[in-house]
Amino acid sequence: MARDIAVLTYSGGVDSLHRAFALSKIHKMEVHTVGVDTGGITGKERIAAINRCEQNLGLRRTEFVDSKASALKYFVPYLTLGLFSPLELAMPAISAARFLEAKEASSIARKNGAKCIAYAGLAAHTARLMETSLSLFAPGIPVAPSSEKEMLSREDKIAELKGAGLIFDRAEEIYSIDHALWVSVAFRKPPVIAGSSQPEGYLKRDLDNASKKVSDRLRDHRIGFTEGLPISLDGATHPLPEMMEKLGAIAHQHGIGTEPGTLSSPHDVRLRAFVDAAAWEVVRVALKGIFEVVLTYQQQNLLQTITGRYAELLSRGQYYNPVMRDMEALMDSVRKLVSGEVVIKIGMGSCKLASVDSPRDFTSSPLLNVGSGNDIWNFRDAQGAGRLDGLTAQLVRRFLTE
Repeated sequence: MARDIAVLTYSGGVDSLHRAFALSKIHKMEVHTVGVDTGGITGKERIAAINRCEQNLGLRRTEFVDSKASALKYFVPYLTLGLFSPLELAMPAISAARFLEAKEASSIARKNGAKCIAYAGLAAHTARLMETSLSLFAPGIPVAPSSEKEMLSREDKIAELKGAGLIFDRAEEIYSIDHALWVSVAFRKPPVIAGSSQPEGYLKRDLDNASKKVSDRLRDHRIGFTEGLPISLDGATHPLPEMMEKLGAIAHQHGIGTEPGTLSSPHDVRLRAFVDAAAWEVVRVALKGIFEVVLTYQQQNLLQTITGRYAELLSRGQYYNPVMRDMEALMDSVRKLVSGEVVIKIGMGSCKLASVDSPRDFTSSPLLNVGSGNDIWNFRDAQGAGRLDGLTAQLVRRFLTE
């Protein structure tokens, strides 16, 4: 008798692996797993995920969809303008990846006549976002809720999967122990994990190894930008995905972040939706330098407001809200100004701006300085403007003292 088909969004982690196990072994369904690569899943990770499904669960319908082009087209150009830190970027980046996962899973579910669609992860944000996106892309296909037997801690999930014959390596067990461990790595504090002393030694060893890899020399790297996106590195032009990989490799080499995929890379795990956090940090520093010379204070202030609101709505699954197109139109007009070449000094765990060269640099205009070549304003004009700026304060002070 043919079993009902369930389509599961699959990342290869503990949560999605356990969900595949539950749907197949507990609910007796034919599970079609769908992994979506939006720019942060390496070939090794992809192969490992496929092998885990096929060898340990007997699944033969594992599909990986390359959605990097969609991520770069629809999300990255606008999120970069926000100059978000890795922590600030985590939620909208995850949301964008979930959005694309829901879109691909819905398409495959319709094609294969699936009875339901399932996703992994019980976090409130994950559930809300996936439910919103799946209802949009596959309104006629129900979403499979997690049963009580699936409401387990990660430790219990690992134990159950091991009992079923699945094999985990040491690093994967540590990764799955507790969110507190990831927070401790991010802030370089000892983890507090009840009932387990092993992660502390493992954490210390990983951080020590990472520190040994830090280069003690500052090196200059030239990054070219066109319309807000990096297009060249040290004079060589590269496609955007390759550019981000190269920037990430250089940043890791000089101690910004840690090696991708290791224990001490919590932001890398969260940002695997697009790029690792180290590459993002380099781009952020470089873009901030360009903003200072091509955008006015008012433009920068408005852009910060718009990108913050854009990221908030994206995190809530509101990509198709019409106001998102309005904000994108405004950001597109700003992006046209953000071009030039930036020299970044990278080394000793830091990334600093050295120089900016842009054809739209208005700060180099002689009109900003008093003297020859400036027939628009002089010192007396500046003096009068200063007095006007202080006029309100003078009136208030006199009113209060009289």
